[in-house]
Amino acid sequence: MIDLALFRRPGFAGSLAVNLLAMFAIVGFAIFTTQHLQLVLGLSPLRAALWSLVPSLAVGGIAPAAAVLARRVERAHLIGAGFGIAMLGFVVLTQVTPETPLWLLLLGASVYAGGLVMVMSLVTELVLGAAPPEQAGIASALTESSSELGGALGMAVLGSAGAAIYRREVLDDLPAGLPADARDTAGETLAGALAVARGLPAELGEAVRHAARFAFTDGLHLAAVVALAAMLLGAVTALVALRGIRPAEPATMPDDVPAVPAGTSSPDASVSR
Repeated sequence: MIDLALFRRPGFAGSLAVNLLAMFAIVGFAIFTTQHLQLVLGLSPLRAALWSLVPSLAVGGIAPAAAVLARRVERAHLIGAGFGIAMLGFVVLTQVTPETPLWLLLLGASVYAGGLVMVMSLVTELVLGAAPPEQAGIASALTESSSELGGALGMAVLGSAGAAIYRREVLDDLPAGLPADARDTAGETLAGALAVARGLPAELGEAVRHAARFAFTDGLHLAAVVALAAMLLGAVTALVALRGIRPAEPATMPDDVPAVPAGTSSPDASVSR
């Protein structure tokens, strides 16, 4: 179903790889921001959803701006810059703790989302431009497949890394005297730890909440570091594999060829008959 010769065309495989890495970070890290808003900061689902719109509003003009810049700057450099901006956002997120204000989390999320939106808005055009016109449908499907695979890998890798750190840290910091089943539940997820804390005396419950929230942000920090490494790989891939690659220009009719009125035949057509 897939013509493997497509992957030998200049820029095709590199564009798909860049798209995969962008989706790896933007989808994989979203599970941390939403949980941080609701479970660490204690926002209601509605308030958390509304605050989650802030990065979307902040990056709304990034794609049009990237398209304008692409007319003057090589796309490989712009895509590399987008990954660099995303790296700055993840650096900010490594400073987030349960005690930091909400705006720091939103700032980091807005910056990394803005950089990755720049990347994805430019990559699609490169993928379609690298494929022959008759294989545009296959190229579009492969772009979507790389997006889905990147998002799935992001949730699996970043989520697993964060969960591993959370479990290690929270089990070390939970107060003594917890029942074994409560300790196991608290070690599974942050939501489980908060549920356990609600059934405990006030002082003991607060100790469980404190340990769980700080363990979760430690996991968030590791996920941000892994995402940073992925962004560095994406920037290098863009600068190496996409250098000099431009989207295909649409075919145009030369100015000296007169248009053939509808319903008439061209001289070449009469010869071919």
